[in-house]
Amino acid sequence: MSNPWEQEPSKSGLVSLGPNHNLHLSVSGPIRQPGQPLVIIIPGLGSSAAEWVAVHRLVTPISRVLLYDRSGYGLSSETTTSPITAAGIATELDSLLRTVELSGPFVIVCHSWGGIIGREFLHLRPDDIVGIVFVDANQELNTTDDPWPSPFVQAVSRGLDFLEVTGITQNHKLLHCEWQAYLDEEHSEKHARVVAAEMAGYRDSGPFLAEKKQLQAKAPLLGDRPISVLKGLTEKDFEKVYEAGIKAGNGTEEERRQFQEAFKTYGALTEAWQRGTMSLSNNSRWAIASRSGHNVQFTEPEVIVEELQWVLANLVP
Repeated sequence: MSNPWEQEPSKSGLVSLGPNHNLHLSVSGPIRQPGQPLVIIIPGLGSSAAEWVAVHRLVTPISRVLLYDRSGYGLSSETTTSPITAAGIATELDSLLRTVELSGPFVIVCHSWGGIIGREFLHLRPDDIVGIVFVDANQELNTTDDPWPSPFVQAVSRGLDFLEVTGITQNHKLLHCEWQAYLDEEHSEKHARVVAAEMAGYRDSGPFLAEKKQLQAKAPLLGDRPISVLKGLTEKDFEKVYEAGIKAGNGTEEERRQFQEAFKTYGALTEAWQRGTMSLSNNSRWAIASRSGHNVQFTEPEVIVEELQWVLANLVP
């Protein structure tokens, strides 16, 4: 019997992983031929599939692509688990793929904390991952040494509209209806609950991944399988947040000083972390999304797709 998730041009719906555990899944694009990869999009912390519809729209003509909402987001059911860990999310994704009988090879596109999730998934399916696009993605050191989300950051940014302050509202590439759907999801109580549960597991996810020593392997873990590391200008986001926070009168003098000091070298710091991820492969490529902050998927989805096309063009036979 043919698998509708493989054979239908576009299919979406809820998939049951057990009692009261349903995930919403969408698969679309050209029907895969033997050996062709399935592209899997892994959003970051606090991010639903609604953020990735512009990227999804651009990928669909060139590759089979899977976009899903993990537990708690969109139409997917909530989980009672807290904290939610990157390793737990990777296991959930693995279960989803096995339930709908979607097999490798896979190319993963992972953003922010999704970089940690993607590498936990790599740990589970090392032979099935044939390429990766890291989009301003975290690695082990982010969750232990990153000044975000420190109390002084929260104090200076209190009450600010991050989307407005960083220019995403003005410069996103979503259609009007897509943007409204994203805002509706973002402002829901259900969304807030799952974000809190993911935040509770955020700090421990880096050290847990670090124990696997993926970046220290004597031979690169992925060999010659291609990876693209695409950096956004997150440091520009924090500059805008700081300026807007000062204008709003947020934070004490000490909190403002801590904020300014912490992010003075943030661009160089995040670049060093992300370049470190390139050690996963002999065939790695560095790129910068020069017109975007952290959330490249909103403002330069075409750049993500360009990096994905490079990965697809350089797959090891």
